[in-house]
Amino acid sequence: MRRIRGARTPIMRCLGVVLVLMAVGALAKRGGDSLFDDAAGVTRLDRAGARAVSRNETDAKGWVVVFYAPWCGHCRHYAPEFRKFAAALTVGDESIRAGVVSCAAESKACQDNAVQGYPTIKSFGV
Repeated sequence: MRRIRGARTPIMRCLGVVLVLMAVGALAKRGGDSLFDDAAGVTRLDRAGARAVSRNETDAKGWVVVFYAPWCGHCRHYAPEFRKFAAALTVGDESIRAGVVSCAAESKACQDNAVQGYPTIKSFGV
């Protein structure tokens, strides 16, 4: 039988499917996007929330917002520091708030804010 270079055999296709299913299962088991779950002082923003923050249509004087991807190694490394920062903001007068936008879940919000890499940290109204 003649083999065409680059052609995948049925076994290789099955192996690829199994690997994808394992990765999806690992994310589901881990909760997927859990970098900022239950973090004191961190507000999760959807597209409408991110738009309101960027247009200064909230009751806060300013916002510091992290646009991130849950699979990003740099984001995973930065998340604990941002959680500490957000918790410290709650001790003061709370006029400045911390927000996060998951670009995996809210891709349009990230496009609206010209996010090109992760993490992207932006301040609004500050």
